[in-house]
Amino acid sequence: MLELIELCFFFFTVVRTKAMRAKMDQVHRKVIISSTTHRTFGKQQWQVLREQLDEWQVNLNQVLGSLEAVANMRVAPPAQPH
Repeated sequence: MLELIELCFFFFTVVRTKAMRAKMDQVHRKVIISSTTHRTFGKQQWQVLREQLDEWQVNLNQVLGSLEAVANMRVAPPAQPH
């Protein structure tokens, strides 16, 4: 049997991920579920996820390259007046 703290953690995790809409009735110690979302990943969903992750990786590499370029810039000292 689940401990109360484990149940609360599970409840908030599931609600946060929007896999379930529910509310907790603490007075009566009940969870009232209004809807659930069945999630499965087929080949198409895995392909879309793969494409998105590849795109994010390219974008992050571009950001990293830009940050490295900025970090490696040598700022010329200001010109001294004559």
